[in-house]
Amino acid sequence: MTSPLDSHTRAADDGDLIQLAHDLIAAWNAHDPRRVASYFADAYTGDDVALAGRLHGRRDVRRYVAYNILGFPEFAR
Repeated sequence: MTSPLDSHTRAADDGDLIQLAHDLIAAWNAHDPRRVASYFADAYTGDDVALAGRLHGRRDVRRYVAYNILGFPEFAR
């Protein structure tokens, strides 16, 4: 498994993964869709039970986060 923080050379350790989780949560709490999307690969594909479709790539993640922030502004902060 390669590290989400350095996909070129080394395996992730627990500290890397904990920091990644903290950084991703901070991006959500900052209501920053671009920053949240930056944690996902361009080739990302994912499902959310609330969606009728599938998310493909950073662009879809960015839109998904933006819509969540608009719909639920108190969700984080």
